[in-house]
Amino acid sequence: LVGLSAMAGHGLLIYATEYIEASIMAPLHYTEILGATLLGYIMFGDLPDGFTILGCAIVIVAGLVITYREHRRA
Repeated sequence: LVGLSAMAGHGLLIYATEYIEASIMAPLHYTEILGATLLGYIMFGDLPDGFTILGCAIVIVAGLVITYREHRRA
């Protein structure tokens, strides 16, 4: 069920790239990270470790910097 819902979510995000720019959609990917963390905690009682949080922070900050830079460029 989790795999099917993830597949549907990714499919919809890919489909959405036909209508809006990827830099606008980037924050939606960050909600995926939060949703996966929440589901992992609810279903398995598992929280991410320090390295996972650091990796997520790097990905989110890099995406926000790119989004900001693209927004300024336009």
